[in-house]
Amino acid sequence: MLKSRYLIIIILLALLIISLSGQELNQLSIVGKATRPAGEIVPGDKLDANKNQAALISFITDLDVDMDFRPWNGVVGEITNPAMGRWNVYVSPGERAIDVHAEGFEPLKVVLSSFGINSLKSGDVYHLKITGEKKAEQIPVMISSNQSGAKVIVDGDEMGSTVNKMLAIKLNSGEQRIKIQKDGFASQEIIENVSLTNYSFHFDLVPAMPAVVKITSDPEGASVTIDGNMKLGITPLQNFYDAGTYDIRIEKENYETIDDQITITEPETEKQYILTDIRASLTVKTSADATVKINDKEYKGGIKDLVMLPQTISFKIEQEYCETIEETYTLKKGEKKTFELYPEDISASLTVKTHANATVKFNGESYKGGFTNKKVAPQVLNITVEMPKAESLNRVITLKPKADETIEMYPEVQSGTIQVMCIPTDAKIELKGDAGEFYTAVGRKTFTEVPVGSYELIVSAESHKTHKEDFSLDADNTVVKQITLEVGSDAPEGMVFVEGGTFQMGSNDGNKDEKPVHSVTIKDFYIGKNEVTQGEYQAVMGKNWSSFKKSGNDAPVENVSWYDAVQFCNSLSDKEWLDRCYSGSGDNIKCNFNANGYRLPTEAEWEYAARGGNKSKGYKYSGSNDIGNVAWYGDNSGSKTHAVGSKQANELEIYDMSGNVWEWCWDLYGDYSILEGINPKGPTSGTSRVNRGGSWSSSASYCRVDSRSVSNPGDNYRYMGFRLVRSLK
Repeated sequence: MLKSRYLIIIILLALLIISLSGQELNQLSIVGKATRPAGEIVPGDKLDANKNQAALISFITDLDVDMDFRPWNGVVGEITNPAMGRWNVYVSPGERAIDVHAEGFEPLKVVLSSFGINSLKSGDVYHLKITGEKKAEQIPVMISSNQSGAKVIVDGDEMGSTVNKMLAIKLNSGEQRIKIQKDGFASQEIIENVSLTNYSFHFDLVPAMPAVVKITSDPEGASVTIDGNMKLGITPLQNFYDAGTYDIRIEKENYETIDDQITITEPETEKQYILTDIRASLTVKTSADATVKINDKEYKGGIKDLVMLPQTISFKIEQEYCETIEETYTLKKGEKKTFELYPEDISASLTVKTHANATVKFNGESYKGGFTNKKVAPQVLNITVEMPKAESLNRVITLKPKADETIEMYPEVQSGTIQVMCIPTDAKIELKGDAGEFYTAVGRKTFTEVPVGSYELIVSAESHKTHKEDFSLDADNTVVKQITLEVGSDAPEGMVFVEGGTFQMGSNDGNKDEKPVHSVTIKDFYIGKNEVTQGEYQAVMGKNWSSFKKSGNDAPVENVSWYDAVQFCNSLSDKEWLDRCYSGSGDNIKCNFNANGYRLPTEAEWEYAARGGNKSKGYKYSGSNDIGNVAWYGDNSGSKTHAVGSKQANELEIYDMSGNVWEWCWDLYGDYSILEGINPKGPTSGTSRVNRGGSWSSSASYCRVDSRSVSNPGDNYRYMGFRLVRSLK
């Protein structure tokens, strides 16, 4: 036993000698670059050997040691230590390097230019921050135990196992947590202050058996880890674990982690832990239009009681036309922090004056005729003003915060004068230029400063034919136009102009397929004043299928299918050198509603015209509530057709839209769609086609303006005819 003690002493002395002889000196270092403090000056009595005013290098340090400084060109006066952590070294102008010496540290050569001090001049003052890292002192330590093979753990790091019941290691001086453990034995742990006089530690391990461990927490659901990395379970828990002293960790999201020691004893050990909620709450009050940006998320109008873990947060508050606010703050555990930050409006006001038909452009936006007091963010603006037939103007302005700027930019363009006088004196005058210019007046007008170019003159009046002509205007010239309109109509021969509008289509009092009543908007169009007659059909097609030929050439053609009507429309268009509306054949016939040729009316156009268009008086039949005044139908026709236009016309001067013959429409038959409210053209699928208006054989109910009927497009009956329509250009 005595020999073992001597052996331990000899080993420890040897380790101590080796440790002390191998220690290295600590290192000094300069932190960052030199700085020049505002307001510091070199005293006037600090002169170097050449009678020049000295410069000052002030070393700022966190080291509590004696220091010495040796400039290469020598020190001017004394090195002073006016305050804890500050050393003032006065040097000659032009000094390039200083050697720094500190107790316990390697000397450091400071080349001034390496830290931003170049061409040091008289009176210059610079601060340099100097620090040093001390190496921890290593102490030889002997761990002994009554067991070989016992594992030694220091501050969580495994250091080895005892051999012959001993283990020699080196530890840093100061407080250390030393633990020893071996399977089948209760582990032991001590906390000791390791030093040159306290370096030997002995452990007597005793046999152990598992004990019952009960861990609870408030709140529950915490994860329990014991002995470094052994997962014991989730609270509340009961488990078996070897008796001994162990590190234990209690963790739960959003709660402060508890690191503790637990001593487990037989037969049972119970312990409770109270967890502390570490979450903080953040509220940012700001303008309703402002956006708070934090952690890659945006919050419009601010933040209220946002729960966050303690952390350093950086956030921005942005609002259009306002200066951005940036804040950094460290949220503490459990803190409820409220900011009130309202961005300041720094917008500028900009007015750009220019011609009415000029366009101002900047930042991708366009403004016709300029603008007044437009709110704009402070910036450098490149403004362009463009106007037809004029050279563009460009201007760059700097809008400062809260500025109020007005600029005038009038592109120059050559112009002339146009004088228009009309009969009748209430005629509407329209001038359309080739660059989008548009002028309007009534009766007579002298248009001045009109840009040069080509113009279309349109003069129109009710009950008169519209006059159109093109002409050119040259610079500084005056064009005079005296227009006398011809009495009449612009509608093609035999047709009536129907001004577009919105009406309620269908009926809630009629048949099921007339429902629901729904709003429909129709564009302008022309419609035949009369149904197509037998004479007209014979002249175009060279044949007449009608059953009532005895009714004469002025009676409506009948006994024609929908396909026959479509073919007639195209043939008449060809004859008058108009564009065909229809293409394809059979079930694949398509209609080009933009073509200027003849076509069948859509069902909506037919009903709008039958009701009297925008002149409608709401009659039940087309033109009257008394069917006998406007229609040849079952009670008065004598079972035959009659000459078109022999009954009273409706509000638009259209005849026979109630009675005489049913009239084919373009539409496929189907239920009304309340979604298709503008120029509806009927369903996109189906097999049958709509016909409207009733006939010589119909009862009065079928002659109503809202009554609907349907037939296969290939069917031809002696009560079936049609009426023509043309689209406006």
